[in-house]
Amino acid sequence: MTHYKVNYVSNKMLSVIQGASSIILIKHGIYGFMNMNTIKNGSDFLLMISMLFGGIGVLIAGINHFKLTRAYKRYITILNNNRNGSIKAISKVTKEPEDEIIVNLQRLINNRTFDKAYIDFDQRRIIFQPTSNYNLLSSKSVKKKDKFIIVNCPKCGGENNIKEGTIDSCEYCDSEIF
Repeated sequence: MTHYKVNYVSNKMLSVIQGASSIILIKHGIYGFMNMNTIKNGSDFLLMISMLFGGIGVLIAGINHFKLTRAYKRYITILNNNRNGSIKAISKVTKEPEDEIIVNLQRLINNRTFDKAYIDFDQRRIIFQPTSNYNLLSSKSVKKKDKFIIVNCPKCGGENNIKEGTIDSCEYCDSEIF
């Protein structure tokens, strides 16, 4: 199993565990409120409140984790097809705002889902270092000093981010662009 599949499965499992834990906590908190006559002191009441709000907090964290895991799966699929790491290309496919993608990518980098990667804010792309587990995504022809330009495809009009002075294929219709 490839590294990104292991990350996806483990993150999805964590989201499920968070969801199940939150349901258990919320259920016990609600059950305690339904049986108010069993409360003997203030600490029981405090325990029920803690379970209820703790469960809600874990549920929110689980939902956010699940959304980030889904974004990870979309991004990794797009990055496998678009090896220059263009955030604009990810945005065009996912229909998400570029700023949201940058926030999600930074969260994935910070929690080490994407290891040895960084976001080049000038070129607006994610870059994987050659020693990264995602080195298959990092193009050997892409170097930090390479200059990229946006070229509109003459056939479909799609915007493509390509290395200046090279001939490439349109990422939307596969026509030759330069």
